[in-house]
Amino acid sequence: MGLEFGHNLGLRRALRGLPLSPLVPGYGRLVARQRALGLRHIGDALVERGRVLGVLDGVFEEGGARRRQHIGADRLRQLGAARGGAYGPLLAQLEAVQLQDPAALRRILLYQLVELLQAHPQGADPATAVALGVCPQEAGPLVRVAAAHLRLDGEQRRAVEELADAWADGKVRRAAGLTALLPAGGGGDALLRRRLAEIAERVKEADDALDAAREAEKAGDARAAEDCMLRAARLASDCPRALLGLVRLHRAGGGAVWVPVRRPAARSPVRRAAARSPVRRRCTTRAPGPVRC
Repeated sequence: MGLEFGHNLGLRRALRGLPLSPLVPGYGRLVARQRALGLRHIGDALVERGRVLGVLDGVFEEGGARRRQHIGADRLRQLGAARGGAYGPLLAQLEAVQLQDPAALRRILLYQLVELLQAHPQGADPATAVALGVCPQEAGPLVRVAAAHLRLDGEQRRAVEELADAWADGKVRRAAGLTALLPAGGGGDALLRRRLAEIAERVKEADDALDAAREAEKAGDARAAEDCMLRAARLASDCPRALLGLVRLHRAGGGAVWVPVRRPAARSPVRRAAARSPVRRRCTTRAPGPVRC
């Protein structure tokens, strides 16, 4: 009758591809607020006393006399108004995250539950998941997939939790350094795999621009070299080679030093195209070389 968990996704789809990263900007601030409230995971802020969480087919509040209730942006707003006080900032941040990406709440919650289960001595026991607030019908499948899920060490966990901020801030070199700590292909996490590919592509574009700047400078075309250095700085705002190159070229030309405006990582096809467009038409590229920064 469609009442069992996973009835919208189906069991296999509901359990496939657990997140390896929360992959939302501001995750560190979110966790700090969660811990300040003494919460084990964000789900503790989402359900009323005596009710449990459904997590494998979306995020739901279950139990008691009321029917199963989906937890989305509207419900988060209601919870924020009802609880207020210390819970307000956390619930407001979760609402903002959910409005930006409807799948983010479930992604964060599953990421945290898997981390807790993997760290627990009895993490393979469904009773452990039930103790964490997961509904009994989903506890067994959840602990089985959590036990088989890739385990991160401390350095890798820091990398997956900081990656979204680095990318959103346009710090592509830092993001690339974090990806080097992670398993190739995102460890079965499709969203992470796409983000790793985007970072690699942006690194290549910045390296192409640096190579083009070097060739233009060798040819004595300072204006073209400057154009390409500026493009590299826009593509990777934390690239010291591009920033130092701009300073050097402007000093050599006797002009004022330009400070490139950081362009955050594109979040739509239009912004992505704008972020990748050349700053000036004279900027050309050549075959990619090694990372320069």
